[in-house]
Amino acid sequence: MMSLRLASDWDSGLSLHMQELRDRGYVVLLVIAVSAVFWWVAADQILRMWVSTLSLGAGEGSLTVFDPHGWMRTRWSMIGLLALVTALPVLGHQTIRFADTGLLPSERRWLRSFVSVGTISTIMLLCMWWFWGYAFLVEWATDAAAFEGVGLHYDAKLIFDVAL
Repeated sequence: MMSLRLASDWDSGLSLHMQELRDRGYVVLLVIAVSAVFWWVAADQILRMWVSTLSLGAGEGSLTVFDPHGWMRTRWSMIGLLALVTALPVLGHQTIRFADTGLLPSERRWLRSFVSVGTISTIMLLCMWWFWGYAFLVEWATDAAAFEGVGLHYDAKLIFDVAL
């Protein structure tokens, strides 16, 4: 079996690769933890802003929390989602840096393009869904479910869970 070896190649053991992977994983986890603290502070304001983009029919008073513990889980889910999205660029960068030494130049370009386009697309699609797509879906569902004389009340936890 023939193997391809470049002049810039150097042998390193599996333990060195695993150590580098661990170190890069720590960086990503640190970014997730720091961004989770940041989003935890801003969570209520962000939830208020997000709910204000939704067309909830009767407006004030139509959104209710029927399950306080479920609402806490919902809030933490939002914080976790925002922290993961915040860490996506760092995860992409760490992935590229980890794989960089073992790739040919054409493979390196492909990986950088794939990770960059994937990261940007994911963030854009999530923003579009959360601020326009789901708002459109709620408006459509509200119009479809309108009955004369029936008041609309929404469960805040369920609204978020469906969006998630």
